[in-house]
Amino acid sequence: MAAPAEWFDELRRVGSADGPAASLEHLASTFRNAKRYHDLFDVRLMQNRLRLRLPVDRKLGQNNDGASRNADLEDADLASCGEVGQLLLAEGRLRDAWMYLQASGDRQAMAAALAAGQPGEDEADEWIQLALHEGLAPVCGLRVVLEHYGTCNAITTLEGVLPTLPLDAQQACAAAMVQHLHEELRANIIAHIEQQRERPPADATIAELVADRCWLFDGGSYHIDTSHLGSVVRFARIVTDAAAVDLAWDLTEYGRRLDSQLQYPGEEPFTDVYRSHGLLFGAMLGNDVDQAVAYFRERAERADCRELGTGPVEAYLILLWRLQRFDDALEAYAALVPANVRLSPYAPTLLDIARQSGRVDRYLEICRQREDPIAFAAGLVDLGG
Repeated sequence: MAAPAEWFDELRRVGSADGPAASLEHLASTFRNAKRYHDLFDVRLMQNRLRLRLPVDRKLGQNNDGASRNADLEDADLASCGEVGQLLLAEGRLRDAWMYLQASGDRQAMAAALAAGQPGEDEADEWIQLALHEGLAPVCGLRVVLEHYGTCNAITTLEGVLPTLPLDAQQACAAAMVQHLHEELRANIIAHIEQQRERPPADATIAELVADRCWLFDGGSYHIDTSHLGSVVRFARIVTDAAAVDLAWDLTEYGRRLDSQLQYPGEEPFTDVYRSHGLLFGAMLGNDVDQAVAYFRERAERADCRELGTGPVEAYLILLWRLQRFDDALEAYAALVPANVRLSPYAPTLLDIARQSGRVDRYLEICRQREDPIAFAAGLVDLGG
């Protein structure tokens, strides 16, 4: 962008009267007032170097004189990143703002701006990239995907992004997906019922709506894309919030009534997708706990981790962990997880379980049996054995 001719004359006048520092500050103020924030940043870098008596024509990361290792210079430049990032954020220029705030480490400001705003049609992709793919406000990003691209795209996007997010963000996104699909399915069921001149209770759950209305499923009828339903129920495995688990259980009550041809099999121990997930979610809510424990124990005990993977054992351990049956989980881990087999990050570790059970001696005994001196040493340090 061209600069007005008078800027040059003014810069020379200020510099002659008050020196180079005043000249640079004048230019910085000029750029700030003109909202030329990238140019403002360049001037701030020059000011930082001038204050440290370094050559002003070299930017951060382009030093050949050792200045890149100057801690004072780095601190000043990062503060300048924060200043310019906040100015761009206030203008709603989110992508440009993140260029600077990422360097200054101010994720919170970006997350707050994303959570508080609402993207226009031409800004949706930018918001999704920042909020979801950059992990700044994942639930916000997921909702933008749902609003602008629909449930199918949201599921596909979430499947790719979930493993990159921290566990709490994964759980929040999964819960949001459960809530969205539950609302959509419940509304569709109610609309179908009302077509038959019935008016169900306003607060009826999905389970209550379908309990005595087998005709809702006549002829293989369904009220939502069944692949979406299966995907969201699988997402819900990682959810621990009681309200979201309750909604997920409600979805399984619908799913298990679908025509058998619409109930696609899953992987062990969730081959019978809706029944198995219903047992898991129900037990977390305090329903049929012993039945659920027996179901997942039987599948874990008959599964060979090296052939079927660790899924059945992990599901059993996770259930015991969530039920706070830590002694049972400790023994299950010892019996069912082969030495040198790693579980996924979703499963509790042996040390996690021992910490909760308080059975230090048993933990150390298991480590000896598994010939694992590293885990043994970790227990001595962490558990005080």
